[in-house]
Amino acid sequence: MKVHLLIDIRLLDIELALSTYGIVVIETTRPHAIQISELARSRLFPDGPTFTVDDDDEYPDTLNLLATEVPPDLGWSHYLVYSKVFPYSLERAKDRVRATVSSWPGRQNYVYEVP
Repeated sequence: MKVHLLIDIRLLDIELALSTYGIVVIETTRPHAIQISELARSRLFPDGPTFTVDDDDEYPDTLNLLATEVPPDLGWSHYLVYSKVFPYSLERAKDRVRATVSSWPGRQNYVYEVP
């Protein structure tokens, strides 16, 4: 099966950012965010998702695609969270994304164009 990525993005950059920070914001449409997520997942987990064991507790090593509304009325942002690198709750990831994206200069002037 051949997958065509419809936007200009380097998957290696996303993989590097996920491996370094554990969170990547993807400013695009939902269908493109899903496509990027699937491609990143296939690169991070070529044999499928794995699990890590810490003493008696088992923590899944996962890649989550999420979206949040960015206040004040700045629309929605999609983001990936890689649990192996970002071991905090998904709620904490959402709070960080909302705070960071709302502070970007010129964010209110963004225009999204679907190819």
